[in-house]
Amino acid sequence: PYPVIAVDTTGAGYSYAAGILYGLTNVYSLAASGTIASFFSSRVVFQLGPRYGGDIKEDLKEIEL
Repeated sequence: PYPVIAVDTTGAGYSYAAGILYGLTNVYSLAASGTIASFFSSRVVFQLGPRYGGDIKEDLKEIEL
């Protein structure tokens, strides 16, 4: 759902898993958790390296849950 041109796929799976776990532990639905996971894994592959360099809490405001 978030098309990007992948620069480096290192960390994409971990970012996806972290998004799912974040959503579920913060009482989001499974669908919303999947949206969070997709959003952050798309952000990670758009940069070099496995660690996201942005502000996660601020970026969550950009997506519709």
